[in-house]
Parts: sequence; structure tokens; C-alpha cells
Amino acid sequence: MASKSSNKKVKVLYSAFEAVPFIKLGGLGDVAGTLPASINVHNCDCRVIIPYLSMISKQHQMLFKHIGDYSVFSAGEEREFGLYFVKLRGVTYYLIKNDHYFNRKSAYGEKDDIERFAFFSRAILESIKHMKGFKPQVLHCNDWHTALTNLFLHEEFEDALGALKIKTVFTIHNLQYQGKFKYEQVKDVLNLKNRSAVAKVMHKGKVNLMKCGIVSSDCVTTPSPSYAKEIMTGEYGVGLENVLRTKKDVTQGILNGIDTVDFNPAWDTNIRVHFTKELMNRRLGNKIDLQKKFKLDVDVDAPLFCVACRFYEQKGIDLIIKGVPKIMNKGGQIVFLGDGDDAYKKKIRDYKKKFKGRVGMHLKFDPQLPHNVYAGADVLLMPSKFEPCGIAQMMAMHYGTLPLVRSTGGLRDTVHDYKAKSLISNGFVFKNYNLKEFNAALDVVFDVWNNDKKNWARMQRRGMEEDFSWKESGRKYSVLYRALLDGKITKVDEIFEAEQAKRAAEKAKEQAAQAKKNAKASIKMAQKVAEEASNYEFVDITQTTDEDW
Repeated sequence: MASKSSNKKVKVLYSAFEAVPFIKLGGLGDVAGTLPASINVHNCDCRVIIPYLSMISKQHQMLFKHIGDYSVFSAGEEREFGLYFVKLRGVTYYLIKNDHYFNRKSAYGEKDDIERFAFFSRAILESIKHMKGFKPQVLHCNDWHTALTNLFLHEEFEDALGALKIKTVFTIHNLQYQGKFKYEQVKDVLNLKNRSAVAKVMHKGKVNLMKCGIVSSDCVTTPSPSYAKEIMTGEYGVGLENVLRTKKDVTQGILNGIDTVDFNPAWDTNIRVHFTKELMNRRLGNKIDLQKKFKLDVDVDAPLFCVACRFYEQKGIDLIIKGVPKIMNKGGQIVFLGDGDDAYKKKIRDYKKKFKGRVGMHLKFDPQLPHNVYAGADVLLMPSKFEPCGIAQMMAMHYGTLPLVRSTGGLRDTVHDYKAKSLISNGFVFKNYNLKEFNAALDVVFDVWNNDKKNWARMQRRGMEEDFSWKESGRKYSVLYRALLDGKITKVDEIFEAEQAKRAAEKAKEQAAQAKKNAKASIKMAQKVAEEASNYEFVDITQTTDEDW
């Protein structure tokens, strides 16, 4: 039986504090700016709402159309805001403008962040009342910046929006960042009227907005299946594991994707030589170009390692720093791209001086260089302590660079360890976070590079064949929204499996039909060959004869 919502377009309001192409400060910006378009392919109308930050380019601001000016009570007074919209790549974006809160040099890290986020959450709900022709059935909030929205929906906007019976989803992009505050400092901003509401925001004596988002939502998601399981353990739960276990039946891990249009080696304008999995020999031109860019010795036989991330402990940068001498001793090269802790950057600079021509660096953010690095390097180092999803490993594989990762979170879900006869190997994986296992994985990399070029090439091809687009993520979110509306959110795993089995059966049916068609064509060809052969007189040249030919 079809679900109640299967034939109707599901209306979703997707709230985040950043979204490409307007504003990007981290992975959240990529997700909010690319996932909704993939969701909309599956009979959904997913619209995005973000703050109208002053950092948005003037070119984009010129595209915004004014809907109206409204106000909402927040932090003890009535706050006015303007509501704007723009349609881009098939997705409608709403923007909330308030110069007091959003005309800042930084999107995050302001002294009044709790006040800014509370205002934004309330303004989102007030805006729903003024969206003509669009009343969301699902409100999807992301990370602690918008976590209060789902709480305020029921605590402050029940009279205005209760009739819509909006279902709520909350996505944890990184549990490490939770939004903690002392209650006495923020109680006037929150302005919660009853004990149950206060209980939802309190955790271990402090206001915890991440906890608020989790307990106030009908469904919780994470950017990878493995991370959804890990955060319910003491090792990865960052103090919220017990809270998360109470939501176990309504928590889903859906793997993020990457932009396979802008990031595609077949036509990427940022790289020197275009290539495909069928034309991998052309890729060597990008390695030489990368070596020249980073002032390395041009040596195509040396394995070129790369690091493209923020230089923080989470990304395993301490293991990488300690592993550089080993890479040097074995004849490798390495380039560092990114920014982060000064102590790590100092060590990288020291290595550059010590290993001249073999260590390269660009220690600040650059939007173009990741394309060059992924297209030219041989190995990406990403031994993360934890990784909610990770996109660098997917980008690297899409460009033919093999990742060396630790088995955690999204890395576990996307990278399959090297085995000589494996049909799925696409990189190198180690289990425990320590230098001994990381060094052992480096030994395997050098062994395969030096002694098993055929398998190296096979793994490159497999990585490039992986479908890391947003297509599957969009499909799964559309299924999740419908399950939520139909009251079947606890059955969503079964629905995913049933859909997968159905698609596999359809594919098998198509293949069988094609095989039947090919067989018929072969029979016809054989008959035609036989008919043509019957028109010729064949001479047995094995028999000797004195007659002239």
C-alpha cells in the first residue's frame, strides 16, 4: 500500500546559518546549499532559510527580492526584520535581515551569539506565517545555531502554527560543538515559561542548545551511518550519549555527498590537465603541475602525499606531523593545504626548511588549490580522531587520489581497505588512533606503490567510479520525510531496505530484458551469416590437385 504522502509533494523548510553560494564557513554551508536541490528531485519542495549576513556578496544581494517587514518578540523587546527570497538552481532561499544581529564581521563567535541565534529561530517561525503558497510540513534544523527553532515552535508559536502540525528534524553535523551557556546569563533571552521547556535546554547544570535540538525534534539525523551509532557511545558522545540513546529509534545516519559538477576532473577549469578514469595517464600532468606549484622536486616516481584540512587535533594532524619523517625516509613527498593551530603550522614550516623540495605548504584557505591537490596528489592523509562524514576523502577519490584514513564515522562508510584480491578496495584504513598503526598503514602504501602498480590503478578506478553525488542523500531524505509524516519514522530502516531491494529487482529485470534482446540479436546475426554463407562454394584447400586455381 502506498503511503499517505507518496503522491503529494512534501514541503520542507530547511534552516541553517550558512549555505553556498551565499555564505560558506564550513561543511554545513556545502550541505545546506546543495542537498535541498537533490531532495527536490524526489517530489519535494525543500526551501532554505538563512540569515541575511552582511558578508554575502553584493552580486548576490542584488538578486534578493523583498517580501515584507515583520517583527518578533525576542530578548525582551520587539525586533524588526526584513524577509527576502531568491530562487537559484531550482531551490527557493529565504533570508532574514536584521542589521543589529547580522551586520557583523563574523557569522559566529560573537559575544551575543545566543541572542542572535534565539532571534533567528523566532524569526524563522514568524516568517512561516508570511510565506505565500508555502506552508512547511517538515521543519529541518541544523546544528545548535538553529536548535531553538524546534523548541520555540511548540512553546511560543503553538497558537499561530499548531494547526499546520509541522514535524521536526534535527541534524547533528558535529557533536563536538554544542552551544553551552550559563542559565542565569541567558534566561531572559530564552524566556521559557515552564519547567518542561527549561528541562529541554538544560544539561549538567548548563544550557546546552545541541541537547535542546535533539530532545525537541521528532527525528535526529547525522551525516553518516557510522557516526549515528558512534555518538551513542561514551567515546564519541561528548557527554550527550545518554540523551542520544533515548532517541535511538528515531535517529538516522544519511551520508553526505559532494558536488560532482563543479568538482569533476573531466572539465574542472581549475586543473591543468583534464582526465577521466579511461584516460588516467593524463593525470600525471597534474602531479607535475602540483609539484611545481608547491616548489617540490619534479619526480613522478615519488609518491606525493597531501593534507587538505583544518589543522586541528580532530583531523589527526598530530599523527601526520609525527609521520612526516617516515614519509621522507621512504622517498615520498608531501604538501600541506589549510589553516589551524599555530603550533602545527610552525612544525610544518620547520619541515619545509629541513626537507627542501620535498615538503610544500599553503597555510591558509584557498578555494582553488583543493582542486589542484586532489587532481595531482597520489595519497590523501586523513587519520581523523572522529569524522561525522568528511568530504575530503570523497573528493580525493573522485579525482583518483587514494585516501589513507582511520576507521571512524563517514571514513568507515566510504573507504575500503587495501587487500590484494579485493573487489571493493579504494584506499588504506587503520583502526586504532595511534602512531604505530598509522605508520604501519604508511608501510602498506609504500609497498603497494612500489610493488603492486596494477592494484594501485584498480583502486584509483574504483574510487572514481564511486557515486558520491547528493543523489542518494536526497532520495533517502525524501523517504525519511514521508515516513515522518506517515508516522512510520521508526520503520524507516525497513523502508530503505525495501526500496533498495525494489530498485535491485528493477535493475535485474532491466538487465534480463537487455540480455534477452542481445540474445535475439545474436540469433538473427547468426542466421544472416548462415544465409550469406550458403551462397558461396567453399573449396577444401587441404586436398591436393594438379588443376590451376
